[in-house]
Amino acid sequence: MIEKHLLENGDDKLRRADLIKDLNAGKSGAGFFMKEEGNKDLKIGRVVTTGFNYAYDNNFLSLQDGLDWVGQKTEKMGDAVVGYF
Repeated sequence: MIEKHLLENGDDKLRRADLIKDLNAGKSGAGFFMKEEGNKDLKIGRVVTTGFNYAYDNNFLSLQDGLDWVGQKTEKMGDAVVGYF
């Protein structure tokens, strides 16, 4: 699939070299074919996700408790709807 993409879009030697460089750097998924601007978005997403996971795991500002409460209420509503039918 990667070979097909490179050959269809021309300049396959340059793209193949970039792909190999990205693979060696540990990039995966959509990061293979993204330009520099897209990489900034990926980095911002990683920072936000890591921050959220840290806050959730450590129950910062009762985030975990609040989300668990919402999940329980949502589950009860779903059960009530299913029970109605």
